[in-house]
Amino acid sequence: MESQSGFFSSPSEDFSSLSSSLEPVHTSGSGFTVLYRSRTGGRNRLYKCLKEELAGDPLYESLLRKEFEIGYMLNHPGICEYYAFTEILGLGRCIEMEWIDGKTLDQRIREGSLGEKTSRKILAELCDALSYMHRKQIIHRDLKPENIMVTLNGDNAKIIDFGFSDSDSHLLGKTPAGTRAFASPELISGGEIDSRTDIYSLGKIMEMMGGMFGSIAEKCTRQRKEDRYSSASEIKEALQKTGRKTWLFAIAAALVLIVAGAIVWRQLSLRKAEKAVEKIFEETRDMIIEAGFPEPSEQQ
Repeated sequence: MESQSGFFSSPSEDFSSLSSSLEPVHTSGSGFTVLYRSRTGGRNRLYKCLKEELAGDPLYESLLRKEFEIGYMLNHPGICEYYAFTEILGLGRCIEMEWIDGKTLDQRIREGSLGEKTSRKILAELCDALSYMHRKQIIHRDLKPENIMVTLNGDNAKIIDFGFSDSDSHLLGKTPAGTRAFASPELISGGEIDSRTDIYSLGKIMEMMGGMFGSIAEKCTRQRKEDRYSSASEIKEALQKTGRKTWLFAIAAALVLIVAGAIVWRQLSLRKAEKAVEKIFEETRDMIIEAGFPEPSEQQ
């Protein structure tokens, strides 16, 4: 696994030659990596490397390389792009990847800045990305709001962090992994996993996004994976159906309001007409009396 290939670049000469503005942006708390941003050639790049105390450790070096190999296999607009596996003096081996200008889905949820339309868009894009990954026999295993970026421009969803991911072509890292709050029962217990493991996590994400996806989230998070949706494309179809129902309900509600408004308007118009007739009658009667004519009852 140590041989060079087209996507493994040569080591950088030194830390500073990469970029004078290289800066740390995140250190994983319970994880083993550090993220740096570099502004090079008018474009941002993200570099992921091991924590200083873990650099050179064979196990963690292998895990870092595994993440790159899995990420490099993926080419989809809903997935962070992996560029190269390089080495920077002072940092060690690093994954060079796409810089995503946005916020995590976790941040957006906590800000309360997601409406139903945006939430549906994000979930549909996640379903597309997961369908693509699963066709390539890749399971994320740690899908959660912190591992989903939402771009500032367009609210586009991108899956990040394949550090715990699994693929058929890799033997390393088959042990239980992920974040317990979003991990499926089979993942926690070390059982056999498949695409429905990520579907469970997606259902947990839906629960955080509000009650608008209740029935879909409930099916995604059933204990037995056989009882869940069988694919992410099925979830997208279910989202589209509930979206159409919401749209039809809105139209029906609008029609009811229009009809009710028309009835009220007609009733008001008739009442106004009755008042106008009564006023004319009263004014005419007063004119007759003033002219010296008796009222109709007196003529009889």
